[in-house]
Order: sequence, then C-alpha cells, then structure tokens
Amino acid sequence: MLRVKVQHLEDWTRARQRKAQQYESMFIDASVRDHVTTTYWRDDSLHVFHLFVIRVSADRRDELREYLSARGVGNGVYYPVPLHLQKCFTYLGYKTGDLPLTEATAAETVALPMYPELTDAQQDYVVGTVAEFFG
Repeated sequence: MLRVKVQHLEDWTRARQRKAQQYESMFIDASVRDHVTTTYWRDDSLHVFHLFVIRVSADRRDELREYLSARGVGNGVYYPVPLHLQKCFTYLGYKTGDLPLTEATAAETVALPMYPELTDAQQDYVVGTVAEFFG
C-alpha cells in the first residue's frame, strides 16, 4: 500500500503548499490579521503542511473551535500539552511557566482543514467562517 502511495507524495506536498499559500492570502484578504496569525515558513525551506495551523487568543480559541464545528468546519488541537509538561518528560524537571512561549502556543493554536484535494470553495468557507466569528 505504501509503495503505491509514496509515488504521489511529491504531488500531494506541492498541492498542500499551494493550499497553504492560498490560506495565507485569503486570511490577509479577510482582514482578520488582528485576530489570526498564520503559519510562518521560510522561503528557503520545505514545509509539507501536514497541518495548517492558525493562532488566536487563548481566551477565544475554544469558542472559535465550537463555532467552526457547529458550521461543519473540521478543526483540531493536535498538541494541547507542551512537550516539557507531558508526563513522559517529567524527569526533566520542567514545570508550568518554564517555557512561556511554548505554553502560549499550545493554548492558542487551531488546525484547519488541510489536504491536497481541498477545494477553493472549501477554503473560502473555512476562512469566511473564521472571519465571521471575529467579525
């Protein structure tokens, strides 16, 4: 099965990159930059965009997620607990407050739909729904 799928990997990656650039442009056009920060990537790097993650204020994140879900927009929080606070790393001795930027990021991120076959209309709906929430 993997032998069949691996031959499509480069095409899928390019499609995800195009979708990520489109999301970026759409969020700029939606005038939600005061509320939403999109993923930063360097031009000299290769980002496969397994996820497309936005950051919103921690006090609004869960409300946004509920709003998106109620309107049929898939979303997720894939890394809700920072690595340094996970049980398997307690031996390192970190505690809440030791890595405040990491902790803030974990509290502020939401992953939006991202897959190679995502249509323009679906992206319009996702971005429009986020903009409507902050509107």
